[in-house]
Amino acid sequence: MPSSQPSFAATPVPSPTDTAHPAADDELLGRSINDTYLIEGVIGEGGMGRVYRARHTRIPQKRYALKVLHPEFARDPEQLARFQREAEAAACVSHPNVVGVYDVGRTPDGYSYIACELLSGTDLDGYLERHGRMEVPAAVRVAIQICDALDAAHVQNVVHRDLKPQNVFLLADPSGKVPSDPTVKVVDFGLSRFLDHTDAQITKTGVVMGTPAFMAPEQAKGQRGDHRVDIYGIGAILYASLVGRPPFEEDTLHATLLAVIVNEAPRPRSLNPDIPETLELVIQRAMSKNPEDRYSSAAELRNALEVFLIAADERAEGRAGPVSARKNNNRSSRILLGEETFDLATSRPRLLFFSAVAVGMAITFAGSAISGLELFTGPLTFTRTELALLLLGITGTLLMPAAIGILQFKKKVWTNSAKVLDLLQLVRAPLFAALIAYAVACIFIRFADDFAGRFAMADLLARDPGIGFAGFTWLLPLIALLTAGLSLLRKRWNDGDIPAVRRHLLGAPLLALNLVLGLTIVIAGFHWRRDVLASRASEARAVSLPEPSAPPVQEQPAVAPAVEAPKPSLASDDELAHALPLGVDGLLPLAEKHPRDPHVLEPLVLAFASRSTGYADAMAMTDKLLAVAPEKADSEALAVLVRRAAQTPGAASDLAFSLMTDELGSRGADLLYELSQSDPRGKEAAQRAHDLALEKLRDPALKERFSPALRIALELEGAGSCAERLPLLPRAKALGDERTIAILSPLAAGSKRGCGKWKNQPCPAACKEEAPAYLEAIKAIAVRRAGTRL
Repeated sequence: MPSSQPSFAATPVPSPTDTAHPAADDELLGRSINDTYLIEGVIGEGGMGRVYRARHTRIPQKRYALKVLHPEFARDPEQLARFQREAEAAACVSHPNVVGVYDVGRTPDGYSYIACELLSGTDLDGYLERHGRMEVPAAVRVAIQICDALDAAHVQNVVHRDLKPQNVFLLADPSGKVPSDPTVKVVDFGLSRFLDHTDAQITKTGVVMGTPAFMAPEQAKGQRGDHRVDIYGIGAILYASLVGRPPFEEDTLHATLLAVIVNEAPRPRSLNPDIPETLELVIQRAMSKNPEDRYSSAAELRNALEVFLIAADERAEGRAGPVSARKNNNRSSRILLGEETFDLATSRPRLLFFSAVAVGMAITFAGSAISGLELFTGPLTFTRTELALLLLGITGTLLMPAAIGILQFKKKVWTNSAKVLDLLQLVRAPLFAALIAYAVACIFIRFADDFAGRFAMADLLARDPGIGFAGFTWLLPLIALLTAGLSLLRKRWNDGDIPAVRRHLLGAPLLALNLVLGLTIVIAGFHWRRDVLASRASEARAVSLPEPSAPPVQEQPAVAPAVEAPKPSLASDDELAHALPLGVDGLLPLAEKHPRDPHVLEPLVLAFASRSTGYADAMAMTDKLLAVAPEKADSEALAVLVRRAAQTPGAASDLAFSLMTDELGSRGADLLYELSQSDPRGKEAAQRAHDLALEKLRDPALKERFSPALRIALELEGAGSCAERLPLLPRAKALGDERTIAILSPLAAGSKRGCGKWKNQPCPAACKEEAPAYLEAIKAIAVRRAGTRL
């Protein structure tokens, strides 16, 4: 049956000098039990029986504490079985820190009894009630002795299950006082059970057994608990010893049980700042809600506590020093604790920092993913009001869950140093793995486009847009999240004592799997980018084709009245003022509304060109601009954009050459000549533009669009010898420009170095005899050009 109160066996045994409880009507006083124990007085009483001071009838010097069950409980088989189990459990554990049990029996008239060691002193509960709390070294010594006692019990497969200050007895010295470093006896194994027995015998699953304020959460839930319920009990007793109060203090039994299951105990250091942070960590680990997070044995908990005794002894001897300088016994536990000191002191600030970095990464990934979403939805445009309302809605939706999450985090994690450290380790490794994976993927994509693309897979790799492709705003975060997930999975699988084979299987193979998956995603991104760029090029070519002309209308006999052509729709100044700051997102809708307004189309061309992936769109829009404003063919800004687009791989280059040969007239031929004279410097796209410009200049149909200055420059450049250029010089003087000067100057002047045996002598002019005539023509061209500029 459930027990909400401690059994009588939990009553501490006082010293023989304590005043016996008055029990004049007690028929056992002065009686001899089974002709062996002479009852002299009452020591204490509980709900299920009394504890007597007794003397051995044949050996009067031997004294005992005799626990006698009330007769009404003696008729209950379950209580009798529990009473018998206490005797069996305590008797099988032989240890200096466990109260001795010498005999168990039953009188003919129905009194069941246990003969125990008679102790002199007080229980820990009474000590704390009188002194408030213990000093750190004294509390740790008490806890270590409890660990020794429970370790001996656990070796015998006995679990106490009811550890609390009332069941920890502090022995008095010969003077009758409890010393500052008392010897501890663990008493009352009344709720103990053997691990190799089933719960069906005495303690059943679903039945709450123990003292609520000190019981483990699994006990409070009525679940079966193993030896780790005693680990929790040791931590709870150490907590109470250092702060002077139980871990949980609620008004009712049910409220206490609920707090044990749900809440975290207040931080010990918040109640006693003298407690070292590392000792607080030991307490909180021992009192973890999850048994898996506690120390695995009483011996392991003892090793963690022993470092504080060593440190206290060294401080007392004046030789305190770093952990590594201490003596070697239990060195591993001290080093482990010493290594955690820095982590513990900075755990909360670092957890906040890493959490902020993770949230920032999530916001950045989500914000940049909008450009990837536009690949499916088209351009997304929001007014300031719409954007403000959207952000306000998102904030309002997340505010309440975020507030609840923060409160729960503060309540259940922030106050527990062990949980903070565990969460820090849980967050840190995946976060670093995600950042490294994101950076490596970016570097790999850049390397593939800028270097590998020069030798192979030119159709798949492209420096423009390169890593600026909007689809990577989805794929790169996916790689980061995948790596973080695998890192977290590996950490969880590696936790605990696992076989070496499993550790190796979670090492290199898991890393190789991560690399393969990441590489697969990147290659899929390359294919996605190629398909998107090809689709854009097709759309751009379709836009640049002229609309088919309407069939000629046959003349009618009657002359129709002349109808004035409608004027093109023009954007207002306000519309332009609002659209220009928004760039493409503002100008594109305006261009759809006013498709023949050059004041809209021209800035839209420049806006498209400002994007790393927008040259193809810029060239398509330039074609529309020239259709409504042919005079823009002389725009120097458009000329620069067309030339840059021609040196860009893909659809942008094709559209640029189409404009130069079909739409820009003589200015287009001039641009082709500039491309033919440019140095490609080994760049594949620039080399292609250079070769294609040379090919176009040889087209007879294009020669009709050559300007006079370009025509004479090409004739001088194509002359077979220096003498053949002389008849062309009069025309060069009248028509030539800077291009003519650039052709004649190297032929008329030598160089200061480059000739002779050591290549350090001056070189004569290539056309030494014709040089004076060349120089005269150059001077005439320069004078004429200067006069033209004036």
